[in-house]
Amino acid sequence: MLHLLLMSFLCRISCTAALGRSRKLIAKVEREANIFERFGVSSYLSLLVISVHSSMRQSCVLLILSSCLFKLGRPRGLPLFIGSGTNHYSSRSAMKVGCECIHALAYADYTDEQGRPIYNPPAPNTHIRILASKM
Repeated sequence: MLHLLLMSFLCRISCTAALGRSRKLIAKVEREANIFERFGVSSYLSLLVISVHSSMRQSCVLLILSSCLFKLGRPRGLPLFIGSGTNHYSSRSAMKVGCECIHALAYADYTDEQGRPIYNPPAPNTHIRILASKM
């Protein structure tokens, strides 16, 4: 059943340059959050990317997926769940279910070599956040 739930909510992600840039940004912000030192852990479960089709928004997909991940992580002894909130709404949803924002970076501060912002999403999506919850 758990496998079916996960499979029904996974979205296909193509390996494009945009995805590469996103992964680079997420890795940077996770490093800045000092997760290992802050929580005194040697490992954690991380949700890297979830993309929810617009027709499925507001249907608790993030809550369901997070619950499934907790069920997978706890028996494996993982003490911490880490996720990245790349928009205001997903970050707010994660905080409503118990995640804490441990680090944030304004998109305007993540720039290319010429000092131009790499991402310029519309408000209220102004920051990427690293969210954490003890398992």
